Amino acid sequence: MKIFLIILLSLIIFPVFAPSHPEYVGVDPPLKQIKAGVALVDVICNEGKVPAYKYNAMSVACVSLETESQLVLRGWALLRLHMYDDDTSRALCERYGGNWLVEHKECEYISQQQCSLMGGEFSECESACRNDPAAEICTMQCVLVCSIEGNHFPEFSLSYSKRGGIAGISQNISIDTQNHLIELSGFQSETLGPISSEELQSLWDVLSENQFLEMDSNVYPPIEGSADYFTYTLDVTTSPKRNTISWTDTSETIPDFARTIAMKIESIANQKQCDNKDGLWGIWSNHPSVLSSCNPPTSDEGTGCSDSSECQSFCQAKEGSEISTEDSGMCYGYELAICMQEVRNGVVEPEWCQ
Repeated sequence: MKIFLIILLSLIIFPVFAPSHPEYVGVDPPLKQIKAGVALVDVICNEGKVPAYKYNAMSVACVSLETESQLVLRGWALLRLHMYDDDTSRALCERYGGNWLVEHKECEYISQQQCSLMGGEFSECESACRNDPAAEICTMQCVLVCSIEGNHFPEFSLSYSKRGGIAGISQNISIDTQNHLIELSGFQSETLGPISSEELQSLWDVLSENQFLEMDSNVYPPIEGSADYFTYTLDVTTSPKRNTISWTDTSETIPDFARTIAMKIESIANQKQCDNKDGLWGIWSNHPSVLSSCNPPTSDEGTGCSDSSECQSFCQAKEGSEISTEDSGMCYGYELAICMQEVRNGVVEPEWCQ
């Protein structure tokens, strides 16, 4: 009977199924994750919780958004490192008193333990000129370096639309980071193909550096009386945040980065379309203001010719041909050229460049 009562009381006082940390049901507590080798920046929390980093950035707790705000106000926690790319690494690097090198994703002069918490690779003796091997002067010293390898961006969805103009264009470009796909819809709909991690990183860098998800959603209207303009809309979603801005060609006071990322998105989409058509993507002029564009292939490449009018693009002179001599050529394989030596009316012309 005594044994029965002891067992019964133990079940009442110490329920066998009651977790010591109910906020971590389904996910290990942050400290346990870190001890298991998880980097500080990679600690995950249950749904509805966010990681709050202590003021010295050496520990983290999973809390609600409301609690996190209170901890920040009390000075216990940093503003949440919600960025999953190098903004997080940079914030931690600076908190540890290190020197963050954006271009190389390196943090100098921090400890091995701090580097481990950042999820980086530590080296205790790197050259001061490792990123500039051609440097004329280089100090003989060992530099502590923490390298953050790979790409650092969260799963996010991006939608960019361009509508209007004289022709009434309607185009939408969607980017899915989970499946690494870029799609085009509107007058012409197609899956443009895979998008690389490097391309996704370049887009996320622009968004994060300009704190796009922290901005207020906004519509930047056109100047009164303007017409035939394009309207652009950028929508980005990454759990748990979403933001949308819209502007036009004639809008005033729009963020500088809006046009930058619009050009980047259109450039990636146009390059994918070019690749799908077996074209060449590049700059087809020596003029410094010319942007990259697609150089489509021709269907008559290699066909004999005596004048460019017989080809889709140019009648290219044979290699080594002498200027002003009578000769034939062959149709060039692409529509554009930076420099070209043509055959016209059966005569080899001097080379021209544009």
